[in-house]
Amino acid sequence: MFAPAFTTGYIPFSNGTNLTVDAAYFWDNSNKRLGVGTSTPVSSIEVQKNSLGVTPSLTDGLTLRNTTAAGAGAQQKSPSLWLQGQGWKTTATAASQSVTMGMEVLPVQGSSAPS
Repeated sequence: MFAPAFTTGYIPFSNGTNLTVDAAYFWDNSNKRLGVGTSTPVSSIEVQKNSLGVTPSLTDGLTLRNTTAAGAGAQQKSPSLWLQGQGWKTTATAASQSVTMGMEVLPVQGSSAPS
């Protein structure tokens, strides 16, 4: 059963931490699914935003952010996003094996702007 829609608030986790939500969201407590912009999430976390056009914007999806200021020679990387799947290996002892890929932004210090 879905909880009523909220415009802002907190979603509690069993370890005592809270997820802060600043957009319309729906929480399906029985299936542990969060929908942002949708009242019927089909995955653990679903963000739905329609009619986006072709210009990217930080407000259009999921943002992982590190707001700690960088210093000279001390850049601040973004939080990581990790994806993991399972693939089959055929040599030696055939078996399933995990494949993991991470994504992050690591700024490079520059004279007029970082890149």
